[in-house]
Amino acid sequence: MARLEARGLTWLLWSAMGREEAKLEQERQEALDAALRVQAARADVEETQAEVERLRSELSAFDNVDADYDRAFRAKVGRIIAEAGPKADAMRRYIDAVHGAERVLREIDEALEAGRWAERYLGEALSAIKAIEDEEAAAIAATTVIITMAFGNPHATRLESTLLEGQRRVRRYVLELHDVPVPDPRGWDTTLLVSFIGHFSQHRGVKAARNAKAGIRSVLARVRETQRALTALRVQAAEQYQAALHQYRYAVENG
Repeated sequence: MARLEARGLTWLLWSAMGREEAKLEQERQEALDAALRVQAARADVEETQAEVERLRSELSAFDNVDADYDRAFRAKVGRIIAEAGPKADAMRRYIDAVHGAERVLREIDEALEAGRWAERYLGEALSAIKAIEDEEAAAIAATTVIITMAFGNPHATRLESTLLEGQRRVRRYVLELHDVPVPDPRGWDTTLLVSFIGHFSQHRGVKAARNAKAGIRSVLARVRETQRALTALRVQAAEQYQAALHQYRYAVENG
C-alpha cells in the first residue's frame, strides 16, 4: 500500500512538472515569436529609412532646379529686351502688367491690414464704454457713489487710450483706402471716418467718447463695410495678377 501511494505521489509530481514544463515552453515560444516580430519590424524600419535616404539622395540633384530656372528665365528676358523690336516692346508690356497687378494687390493688402487694426481698436473702445456703463449701473443699484468717471479709473483710462489709438488707426485706414488704385472706388465715402478723427482730436475725454457711442458704432460699421468690399476686390486683383504672371511666363518660355 505504501508503495502504491509512493508511486501515485511520484506520478503526480511528474505530471505537475510536465504541465509546468509545457507552460514554460509555451511562454518561451510566445517570447520567441514576439522577438521575431520586433526584429521583423526593426528590419522594415531600417529598410524604409534606407529607401528614404536613397530617395533623398536622388532628389538632391534637383535642389537647385528653381534657382537654375530663375537664372535661365532672367537671362532669356534680358536677351529679349536687349533686342530692339516688337518682341522687346511686348516683353516690357508683360513686365509692366505684372508689376502693376502686383502693386494693386499689395495696396489692397495694406488697406485690409490697416482696416483690421482700426476695427480692433474701435471694438475695444465700445467694450470699454460698456464696462463703464455696467460699473455705473451696479453703483446706482447699490446706491453708492459713482466714481466711474473719476480720474484714474481703469475703465476710463482704458477707454481714452483705446479711443486715441483708434483715431490713429482710422486715420491710417483712410490713407490706405485712398491709395487703393482702382478706377471705381465703389462710392467709398470716407467723410464719416475723417469726421470721426477730427471730432475726437478736438474733443477728447471719456465723456465725449461715451456721448458719441453711436458715432463710434457708425464708424465701425463703415470700416467693416469697406473691409468686405476690399476682400471681394482682392479676389479680382489676385486673379488679374495670376493672369498677368501666366502671360508673362508663357511669353518668355515660348518666345
